[in-house]
Amino acid sequence: MEHPNYRFETRQIHAGLQPDEATGSRSLAIWPTAAYRFRSCDRAARLHDYRYEYKKRNYLRKPDYTTDITLKIYARYRTTDIRRILRFEKICEQYTGEESNYVIGEIALSELLAKRPQLTGDDVFLANIPVFFLSRDN
Repeated sequence: MEHPNYRFETRQIHAGLQPDEATGSRSLAIWPTAAYRFRSCDRAARLHDYRYEYKKRNYLRKPDYTTDITLKIYARYRTTDIRRILRFEKICEQYTGEESNYVIGEIALSELLAKRPQLTGDDVFLANIPVFFLSRDN
């Protein structure tokens, strides 16, 4: 425990305690991180699924956003006629009934954002179908 970078307080807490080589346990903890010694920072990161983050880099560069993508969505409605409001690029499935209606289709995100004010009714429900399910359709 004679490390030149340890301050007096640290040497007093850990004086005479040697970490157990098998488990890495040091002693009873005063702070949660004080009772265990990892072999390296990389090992600790892997054990706890940590990722290294370079925060300064995140502040310097803003992400590029785009609305030029096509989504596959599920749209359920009762009285609001979704098919007349939205221009679907492709309709994969649709159902019309007395109680409710739905459409599954591909649509541009920019189209959804442009028509957002018209889609605020209580009878409208929209959901994106994740990419995982898109690959299963082919």
